[in-house]
Parts: sequence; C-alpha cells; structure tokens
Amino acid sequence: MRSEKCIRCEKEPATRGYYCEGCNELAKMEDSCRDIAGILDASITKASGGRWGFTLMIFTMGEGGFLTYISNAKREDMILAIKEWLVKQGEQEM
Repeated sequence: MRSEKCIRCEKEPATRGYYCEGCNELAKMEDSCRDIAGILDASITKASGGRWGFTLMIFTMGEGGFLTYISNAKREDMILAIKEWLVKQGEQEM
C-alpha cells in the first residue's frame, strides 16, 4: 500500500495509483456523468434550440460523502439557477 496522500482529497492514503478508494469511485462517477451529459445536452439542444441548460448533481448518501456535478452552463449561471430554485422552494439562502 502506498503511503502518499491522495492527490485529489489530500487526506486519505493513495491505494491505487494517485487516488484513495473514495476518489477513485468519484472519478468513475464523473466519467459516467460526462457520458450522460453528452446525451442530455444533445437531446435538450435538439428540443430547445439551445435555450435550456441543465445541471446533473450526483452524491453519495449519508454524511461526509462526495458531491459532484456536470452542467452545460457556465458555472456562475448554474449557481445562480440553483440559488433561484432554492428560493422558490422556500429554502433559506445559503
């Protein structure tokens, strides 16, 4: 087992290559999300003429897990859309 820390989270020991087990799993999920995002983007663009954006968020269940997202929008536009959605849902601003 490697004693170096994971190059992604810098917390856990790297067990395979440069990443810890959790970050290896996250990298696999991000690859899957990129595949899904390509299909979503093509379908949404075809249906809307490119006027709609999307964000796909995935996370591990439970406390202290991972969360990642992929979007066809600029980061700042995606964050604004999520904030607006939270307000509409009656949540307090973060």
